[in-house]
Order: sequence, then C-alpha cells, then structure tokens
Amino acid sequence: MSKILLSDGSGRWFEEDDSQRFEERLNKGETHELLYRTRGGSYVLNTWSQKPGAEIEDDTYRMIDTETAASWFVGQGYPKDEIPEDALLPEDEI
Repeated sequence: MSKILLSDGSGRWFEEDDSQRFEERLNKGETHELLYRTRGGSYVLNTWSQKPGAEIEDDTYRMIDTETAASWFVGQGYPKDEIPEDALLPEDEI
C-alpha cells in the first residue's frame, strides 16, 4: 500500500491504492493533473510540472472540495457517466 502525504504540511495522508484515479484528458502544456477520490469520498488533486524529457517538478497533493472536483471533471471533458455521482453538477451549470 502506498500512503501519500498532502502538501499542506498537516501530516494528513491518503492511501493511493484504495483511491479511484482520474487522469487528465486535456493537456495544459507543462502542467499536469491527476484527481484521486479516496475511499472515504474526499478528492485530492495532484498537480505537477514536467517539461518534455525532464524530471517532474512542483509535485503537490491538495485536498479539494466536491464542487471544485465537479468543475475539474467538466473542464477535463469527462462524460456524465464517468463522473462520481457526488461530483455531478446540475445540468444548468454545465
């Protein structure tokens, strides 16, 4: 099992192996994102920078609220049937 510490200095962590992973679908150049939904239903956004052929830099893990996760799914182009139910936005907000 792989514990990942949050980058906020709180000492909190989540279990990567027990979490759902959602890959970015829209590349934003050198900035990349990966969203985790933990076993307990919390969302953790992993963000990092990586130039082609270079090492990963600025690798952070931060807890985000469900509303922010919902916006992330929409911004990444996830279809409704692939978004966890708690992170679905009402139709009028999409």
